[in-house]
Amino acid sequence: MASTFTTNKSIEKPANGDYVNTWSTPVNSDFDIIDASLGGTTTLNATGASGTVTLSTSQYRPPTIIITGVLTANVTYRIPSGVGGQWVVYNNTTGSFSITIDSGGGGTSSVVPQGFRVLVYSDGTNIAPGITSVPLAAAGNSGEIQFNSSGSLAGSSNLTYDGTGNVVLGGTTPGRLDVKNVIRIYGATSGYFGMTVPAAAGSTTYTLPNTDGTSGQVLTTNGSGSLSWTTASGGVAGVTSFSAGTTGLTPAAASTGAVVLAGTLAVANGGTGQTTYTNGQLLIGNSTGNTLTKATLTAGTGVTITNGAGSITISATGSGTVTSVNASGGTTGMSFSGGPITTSGTLTMAGTLAVANGGTALTSTPSNGQLLVGNGSGYTLATLTAGTGISVSNGSGSITIASTNGLPTMNIVTGTTQSAAAGNQYVLTNASATTVTLPGSPSAGDAVWVTVANGLTTNVIARNGKPIQGIAEDMTLNAPYASAQLRFVDNTEGWVLT
Repeated sequence: MASTFTTNKSIEKPANGDYVNTWSTPVNSDFDIIDASLGGTTTLNATGASGTVTLSTSQYRPPTIIITGVLTANVTYRIPSGVGGQWVVYNNTTGSFSITIDSGGGGTSSVVPQGFRVLVYSDGTNIAPGITSVPLAAAGNSGEIQFNSSGSLAGSSNLTYDGTGNVVLGGTTPGRLDVKNVIRIYGATSGYFGMTVPAAAGSTTYTLPNTDGTSGQVLTTNGSGSLSWTTASGGVAGVTSFSAGTTGLTPAAASTGAVVLAGTLAVANGGTGQTTYTNGQLLIGNSTGNTLTKATLTAGTGVTITNGAGSITISATGSGTVTSVNASGGTTGMSFSGGPITTSGTLTMAGTLAVANGGTALTSTPSNGQLLVGNGSGYTLATLTAGTGISVSNGSGSITIASTNGLPTMNIVTGTTQSAAAGNQYVLTNASATTVTLPGSPSAGDAVWVTVANGLTTNVIARNGKPIQGIAEDMTLNAPYASAQLRFVDNTEGWVLT
């Protein structure tokens, strides 16, 4: 008689009278099958496979199936029709394709996600997950946002969602929101307003005013974190006027920025008292008023004088014989060497021209910003000294006197476009949206202020090639009457809000 086999694991069932005196053959084989069915593992290599692959009896018999290899197509591994059981299938493949387990019976199938182990079972027709997900009950009351509390879900009335897009923090007890690096508030349609702090941010908490300020007011601190609205005032604190004294220079009036000097520096202060010259003119000391007078040389008998641009040529007009020529500097401070000349030669002038003869009596080369300052008997080379609230910058042929109170120069913008310069504040007053374009080649530390005074939420700060807050996007001032101060850091972070 012929043996029969079980449906699911194909275990041999010998017929009556079979295997006389050789029962060890089917018994040992069946025990091997039972052992494999309880703890065996089948490894399938999916590399190069595609479509449907029907598993053999020895492949589907073990309870664990591991699928490896690189997927180049979607692969379905099929359990033959009528075969039931359960398996743990481990999808250990790579490649952007799927692994599916189905039955030859044509029923449902189950997808095994890549990198996961899934328990599936078969009833001979359908393949389904072996475990059904059970919904996890939420903690707390309705609307409370869930969080991990020592491994369990929890809710709090201090952190809720109202179902309309609003998250409430500190609804019953004052709370705190901790954000590292950058906080952004996005507009309803586009754009965002962002704030950031330095990497080493210190530990300061600011308390905002409880009311809005008036137009043009700025936020100031009391030094302890309490902010309030104040009206900014121009000028330098403690300085009511600026005078150049008797130097002959006159300062231009300015409430902000640099004080510009004009006029002509007097002789008593190291100047010449003159502003224009013609060819050949010299500065000659004049005891009347101790001034310097412009004059050209006067040609005497037998001499011609030709005045050029920066040159004077003296020539003899007569004929005759000069037997001896010498020169003396008198009391001018100048001296001559090389004389007397009896035939031909050169008289060389040296020394330092005295003040009384139109000179300065000084021999050292002035450094940047040095002026000739009268000392009662002559001149001294000295630079201007900066007083309280004033800075003095000495350049090559220039002196810049500026306020150091840090207030920017305010500009009222009435148009719809404005190119910004560092150290300036731009107040937007046009009834239409205005675009302020930041400097194209800023230096580290440059600052620009923009104040919205037109009540619009569509004014734009154009980045002009540099990032704003580290992002290559223009910034929309989407709050009416907002005020923003941007300071340039570097080409990576660009302009940051301060």
